[in-house]
Amino acid sequence: MNKKTGFSLLLIGVLFALFLTTYGAVDIPIYKPTTSFYPGSVKNFFIDTDGRLHLINTSDVENIVDYQRKTSTTLDSVVNPTVSGQTHFVTDAGAIAYSNFQNGVEGLVIHIRSAAAVTYDIAGNDTITGSLTDIVTGVGDIVSLVLYSSTWYLLGYQDVSLDQNNGLTQTTTTLDSNATPTILGQTNFVTDDGAFVFTDFDDGVDGQLISIRSAAAVSYDFTSNTSMKGNLTDIVTGVNDVVTLRLQDTIWFLQSWTKSAIDNYGLTRTLTALDSSATPTVAGLSYFTTNLTPVAFTDFADGVEGQEITIINTLDSVTYTNGATLALGSADITADTNAVIKLVLNGSVWKLVSYINPNSDNN
Repeated sequence: MNKKTGFSLLLIGVLFALFLTTYGAVDIPIYKPTTSFYPGSVKNFFIDTDGRLHLINTSDVENIVDYQRKTSTTLDSVVNPTVSGQTHFVTDAGAIAYSNFQNGVEGLVIHIRSAAAVTYDIAGNDTITGSLTDIVTGVGDIVSLVLYSSTWYLLGYQDVSLDQNNGLTQTTTTLDSNATPTILGQTNFVTDDGAFVFTDFDDGVDGQLISIRSAAAVSYDFTSNTSMKGNLTDIVTGVNDVVTLRLQDTIWFLQSWTKSAIDNYGLTRTLTALDSSATPTVAGLSYFTTNLTPVAFTDFADGVEGQEITIINTLDSVTYTNGATLALGSADITADTNAVIKLVLNGSVWKLVSYINPNSDNN
């Protein structure tokens, strides 16, 4: 190193030291992406007399977003308001139809709370997408959007009248008077006062659960229909019965059928007279009386596994025949008037649970 070069470096060092003595450390905003920094951060450093960099403060994009989230800006009363530098907004008290949001940057997420009923023009618009229909909000509803390639994509729509489990309304809606009514965006329904045979429900989404209360006797076609499954026979409801179905792919599967007069087993509480045959039906029922004609029972048709039936004998000389389908012990039972017999179906065999004869003791 010659004398001229050495003198120049010495002069630079003296001037730099004098600068630091006069003004102190200098903040130098530097964008330096590393694995230890939040992406997009701006970092401030100063250089000490040894030439080393020291981080003196940080201003993260993350912190800026947190700040923006704590403040809500009222949107301009135009169809394409500006959203520059903000993330959380509230509409004014007027009704308006939004078609775009100006001055957004790529990847910006905005959340807009409605102070009045406002509309988002989605169905006939290329700048907002994510729904098959326009969104019409209620007061307090929140719509979230993200900007990508000049298009705002719907991220979420929180309706204050919706539940938190599936985003469908908690209110009860009357079904249209046809065989395939729409259930778009709803979960709880009531039929009108007419009698209908339902074969399908339009506009459902995969996994949607619907509950339908009957205002009149209506039917659900399970036997000649590929759109509903889960029952061997059609369901014919009574007033205030509730049928619950869940959509899987294109098929509505029966979840439950709650009748207004049923016990815990799902069988009716009313007393029904048995047919005067050796194998009367007990489908969907649990409490019976015998008919006025003496008969010898050998089986009970149309039972389901675990079904319990209780029969009150209304006359003498009713016989229950011990055998392959009635397991009564070692002998037939000939019941007296007012005797009560209880049976449970196990496989294809009705097994005796109890037999109470009023002319005998409790055993």
